[in-house]
Amino acid sequence: MAAKYFTGAFLKPLDEKFRLQIPKEMQRVIEAEQGENRALYVLLGEDRGSLSLYTEGGFEEQASRSSTEFMTTQEARQFELVFYSQAHQVTADGQWRFVLPEQLRSRAGLKDQVILAGRKWRIDVYMPQTYELAMAGKLDEEGWPNWTKFLRMPPRQEG
Repeated sequence: MAAKYFTGAFLKPLDEKFRLQIPKEMQRVIEAEQGENRALYVLLGEDRGSLSLYTEGGFEEQASRSSTEFMTTQEARQFELVFYSQAHQVTADGQWRFVLPEQLRSRAGLKDQVILAGRKWRIDVYMPQTYELAMAGKLDEEGWPNWTKFLRMPPRQEG
């Protein structure tokens, strides 16, 4: 049976072109869901100093769950603006590498080496020291979008 969830943590270098290679264990999850389609969405992560990678289906599921279209709060409007306008679709090459979008990479402060951490339906990308702080629950979230309540909404009820 193919892996269904992203698990594990992997240290990976960023090359001189800021390309990131997806580990084989994570490639299998993408292939199980998307076949030969290597498209991913890259967004600012839930944790300060991180980026999140979603499969196309994972991004669609997250968009469906984050049902902000009927919310009139400034917080919901801010989430929609930042979450969607910062999203970039990338396609991995034959070696499962893709260039991290400069705008997102700079905002998250990613350089040289990163940790790819499985987060069930997504992959989060951190600098190693940021990953250690996140693991210890010691990340300072000031100045980072706080959209946890939107990312963690329960699935929509059809009907």
